[in-house]
Amino acid sequence: MTESEGINEKMQAEVQAIHNLDMQWAEMVESKNASGMAALYTANALWLPPNDVQTSGTEAIQNFYTRLFQTPNLSLVHTTTKIAVSQSGEMAVEVGAYNISMDTPQGTFKDTGKYMFLLSKLDGEWRIAADIFNSDAPLM
Repeated sequence: MTESEGINEKMQAEVQAIHNLDMQWAEMVESKNASGMAALYTANALWLPPNDVQTSGTEAIQNFYTRLFQTPNLSLVHTTTKIAVSQSGEMAVEVGAYNISMDTPQGTFKDTGKYMFLLSKLDGEWRIAADIFNSDAPLM
């Protein structure tokens, strides 16, 4: 894998394409577009949320975002800290941090954590093949 700093032009173009995918992700959050969000994932993408079971596929991912986007006063932002692209340019890993807040029946929920996307290039487009995220809050 090649880190996003000090890489050749071809790899820099791949990193930029992944940043473009991140901008689409943010647009889907802003517009609360669950089907658009699911379209950013591969058809059999792995979904690895904290404190829940592993699932896969865009239908499960769309269902998650449909529920999340109905939450009042949702704010969800992720910040990329590292992108590594394989030498073949077909796979990549993105690591970053997220901040989320929303209103719940129990009050305002806020969390900060980290995420990792495993990305796959399909038909010339980057898509999220696996998504794992977890909180920085102590377990106990």
